Amino acid sequence: MEIKVFSDFSEEMQYNINDFPLYVRINKLSQFGYWGACHWHSGVEIVSILDGTMDFFINGQIVTLLPKSILLVNSKRMHYGFSDTKDECTFIDMIVEPSLFDSSCSSIQKQIDNSFGRSSEDYLLFDCKSEAAQELASAARIIHGLMSTPKPNMIDVQVECMKAMSRCIKFMGHSTRNTEHTVNNQEIWKMVDYIHRHYFETVQIDNIADAGKVSRTRCFNIFRNYLAQTPTEYLTRYRLDISLKLLAKTDMSVKEISSNSGFQSVSYYCATFKRLFGCTPLEYRESISNKK
Repeated sequence: MEIKVFSDFSEEMQYNINDFPLYVRINKLSQFGYWGACHWHSGVEIVSILDGTMDFFINGQIVTLLPKSILLVNSKRMHYGFSDTKDECTFIDMIVEPSLFDSSCSSIQKQIDNSFGRSSEDYLLFDCKSEAAQELASAARIIHGLMSTPKPNMIDVQVECMKAMSRCIKFMGHSTRNTEHTVNNQEIWKMVDYIHRHYFETVQIDNIADAGKVSRTRCFNIFRNYLAQTPTEYLTRYRLDISLKLLAKTDMSVKEISSNSGFQSVSYYCATFKRLFGCTPLEYRESISNKK
């Protein structure tokens, strides 16, 4: 499974039904190569862990999600789930877009803005015993169940989504965001956009820093604080993501893929690929072919 991300890091949402702003599916972390692409979206996300564990990055902070725990990720926050040790995790992932709440009532819009705006918390993490976890987990199960039927009743789905978001507002509305480590979004987006457009070339740290009009030191600090990676680590990971697509969708040789993904050496590409994914590029291609 692929998370499609635009150059500004926003996710291209793949709703269950095209004209209804809801994403709800049961996913496994292995479907994303144990490391999802860093992204954001306007929707509020509820991650309900069914089995296993994973780490989750949100706006520079990393939390560990345990079985039956619930993570509520606020709107327009940079985030991704991952497991450095490649442990499997099964979870219900639900994203509800604000457009579901379009309303001419200014008091409702104000409440939504207050709960999910930039001044509120980036995320809330609830353990399995909390009232919030039980309420949100139940909501995710109900909505996923409704959407899994052959012909879902969309009025019922919308009602349940409204109930779920009402619960999110209840919990998020009492929180205030710590703005101590906020980052100018334009700086990080410009630097990441440079990587996305020049990954196949020789990219130096100075090139990345210049794209964001920041110093090398600030470049490193922004990537570490905001993406939990160095610029070089992000560049390498992005090149690997490109190579995954080429392995799955083309008949190019490993040498050609290595070059087209921006790696200077085939041996370095293969060694890095195996270190992160636990298999060689050819083994990955074979596993993809066996699933078709």
